[in-house]
Amino acid sequence: MPPKPNLCWLDYETTGFTELDKKAVYDHKILEIGMVVTDSDLRRIASLNLVIQHDVQALMSLCDDVVKEMHIKNGLFVEVGQSTLSLADAEVMVIKFLQDNGVGSNVSPLTGNGIHFDRTFMEVHMPALNTHLNYRQLDISAVKEFIKTIAPGLEPKKKRAHRAMDDIEESIQEALYYRKLIAPALLAELRKIQESGLSL
Repeated sequence: MPPKPNLCWLDYETTGFTELDKKAVYDHKILEIGMVVTDSDLRRIASLNLVIQHDVQALMSLCDDVVKEMHIKNGLFVEVGQSTLSLADAEVMVIKFLQDNGVGSNVSPLTGNGIHFDRTFMEVHMPALNTHLNYRQLDISAVKEFIKTIAPGLEPKKKRAHRAMDDIEESIQEALYYRKLIAPALLAELRKIQESGLSL
């Protein structure tokens, strides 16, 4: 059996939400990149948090009132104004971080909550990172939606801090919760299959 790949957990904080048909993702900016590498058992290996330099006043025209209030309240706009890191340099740093922590090219899925949103920004603004990661995605919110078809009330509470590392930590804790619920049944089924010599 091949070794299980490490997982790349990622969360972007941005100037707003996007609709692909309106191509707004080309105008919106990435403000913060949070990244955690775990093994397949969700044990943390390393983490990285980067805030990207922008002219904060220029960003305001891109943000709706909800996003403005959110990033004023959580302090991100202040950090963006103090940063000296360009997005291009951040992309180089992120790829090296992944390589240094066991996430090779085109091996690990992109992992997180609502990760299609982050993937859209990645494809447009960080294409080298997008190429480095496998096209597959491990979306914890999709797992949650599936579980809600069985047990609608079973949903962990979230703080919704809207900072990258906080959001990733909540995603990992949510994944651990689901894993604890699901793993015993899956492992028992796998043992039955192995003992019987049958396949799915």
